[in-house]
Amino acid sequence: MRIPLDVFYTSLASLTGTALPLSKSLSSAGRPDLAPLADGRPLADILQAGGFPALDVATVRAAEASGRLEEAFKALARRAREAEILRRRIKAIVIYPMFVVHGVIVAPWAIRWMFASASWAELGADLAVIWVVFFAVRGLLRSRFSDLLPVAGPIRAQIALSRFCDTLAGALDAAIPARRALELAADAAGGPLGRRARAAAAGDVNRPLVEMLDGVLPALSLEMLRAGEEAGSTDRALAKLSQRHHEDAVHALNKLVAVLPILLFIVALAVAVLQIVAMGGMPKPARPP
Repeated sequence: MRIPLDVFYTSLASLTGTALPLSKSLSSAGRPDLAPLADGRPLADILQAGGFPALDVATVRAAEASGRLEEAFKALARRAREAEILRRRIKAIVIYPMFVVHGVIVAPWAIRWMFASASWAELGADLAVIWVVFFAVRGLLRSRFSDLLPVAGPIRAQIALSRFCDTLAGALDAAIPARRALELAADAAGGPLGRRARAAAAGDVNRPLVEMLDGVLPALSLEMLRAGEEAGSTDRALAKLSQRHHEDAVHALNKLVAVLPILLFIVALAVAVLQIVAMGGMPKPARPP
């Protein structure tokens, strides 16, 4: 089992500058499978051959040229850690409703089954419907129409903005050319934001960044970026923007977590009442003469 990216990058950051050979450093960092690739090629080429994200490879390649490998690995570890925390939070939001819905279906069925008024086929059909709906909703959330949804759309937009700004900040800090940096940030954001960023990367990249991102970022974010660019700290301004959009996404997720149990309780109560009413309408067994 491969170790998490943040642990791997943190280990490499601590081993940078030591006298260990590169193959030994990769093994000590938890990826001995990469050690045979350390045959004199650059570390970025090794990570690329190992299937690492394109942004990480580009960041390491630029850091090798500038001699800032330790700082680059620390930044990559932080980004990987924040991404994993966000994934776990989203997964928890998905698992909890599925658990409650299964309980709402199984508990009334068990009561009816005890009175010999329910079959295993009914339970299987109900559970199949749940999973069909689940995969349909997941497909909708992953489609291009997800940005139009009332709750998921704004959250996805904030996450995309956070990824875009964070990726662009890291790429520019690693001295990656502006066009390539925009392309990497567009790939990290995806969706409509990524398409707008791709269009910006295809245009003139010799003008100020705030002009290139006009129509890509919201107006308030552009003003914050403009202030940072005028102060000569574009990468810091982008990092702050990433943090702000990340906090907005987490705040929206926390609100959803707070409201979701109430909605599920109402649904569960309604289903339970319907099941009780249905059980009350069942024909009573005939009394023996």
